[in-house]
Amino acid sequence: GDPAAAAPPACGAPVLLGATSVLVFSSGGETYMAVAQSVCSDFHPGDCEVRAWRQPQSALLQWHRGIGQFSEMLPITDAAGRLLQGAPPDAAELSLHAFALRIPGGQAAGWAEVEVPGPGGAHNRSLLLLASRSLGVVAYELEFAAIEGLNGTAKVAAALPGTAYDAVLEASYEAPGFAPATFLNWSTTPRARVDPARAGSSAGERVYAAGAMDRSLVQLEVRPFYDMVGRRVSEMSYVRRVA
Repeated sequence: GDPAAAAPPACGAPVLLGATSVLVFSSGGETYMAVAQSVCSDFHPGDCEVRAWRQPQSALLQWHRGIGQFSEMLPITDAAGRLLQGAPPDAAELSLHAFALRIPGGQAAGWAEVEVPGPGGAHNRSLLLLASRSLGVVAYELEFAAIEGLNGTAKVAAALPGTAYDAVLEASYEAPGFAPATFLNWSTTPRARVDPARAGSSAGERVYAAGAMDRSLVQLEVRPFYDMVGRRVSEMSYVRRVA
């Protein structure tokens, strides 16, 4: 038959090479699938001569309710959507900035998941345990960093390399001294001076966003961001929370 007419795969992630075991588990209301990967033989582990850079990394996938299959890691969970937006994210929103998460587990043989009490007993922590013939047992905490400080974003400004602003702001591209209160009071584009010697700099354009609700200022940079399989997932990268 026509290969193009075949049913879609059960997994929305790129081809996974040398899967040795699979673990499906739930955490925080989300369902995940951990795939241990190794191209070394189970019967002759000591004879594996695969170079380290050719050993596949193990994968962590997440259930995508919009497409009804496991896919790469989603940018937001349903719980976070309810907290930030009052409702779970739309199915289409789940695919935006999906990120391929790969774990360098060496000759990975299998996964286990365990819930342990968190600090002070406030909430449980999910730990993923990876059994690896080359690395032993490695523990990973299922806790993902999130960009904070953008709630109620009221003002956004961009700064090119070599830019210095007027004395009122007392800030520059190299040493931003923006205070959230000052930034929120901007009503027009500030006067800026660009150093011709820095005009051709390879540094990226910096973007500052002030969150009125969080009373904070977040710094980002305009440069492509790639996931762990080399896919471009964003045109802007988080740098830091200034205040």
